[in-house]
Amino acid sequence: MKTAHRISTLANQLNELQAYLGQASGRPSKAVREAQRIAAELASSLENWHLETLHIPETERGHYRTQNPYYSAH
Repeated sequence: MKTAHRISTLANQLNELQAYLGQASGRPSKAVREAQRIAAELASSLENWHLETLHIPETERGHYRTQNPYYSAH
C-alpha cells in the first residue's frame, strides 16, 4: 500500500472517530473531551504529514488545509 493511500485510510478512520466522539449527547464527560482533543491533534498531525508527502512547501500549506471543526474547538 502506498503512503498516500495509507494516509487517506488513516484520515478516514480518524474522521469516523471524531464524528462518533462528536455525537456525545448533552455534556460530554472529561474523558470524551480529552479523546476529542487527542483526535483533533492527530488529525492535524496527519494532515501535516500528508502535505509533507506531497512536497508542498510550508509557506503554501495554508491553501491546502481543510477546516476541522473538532480542532478549532480545542
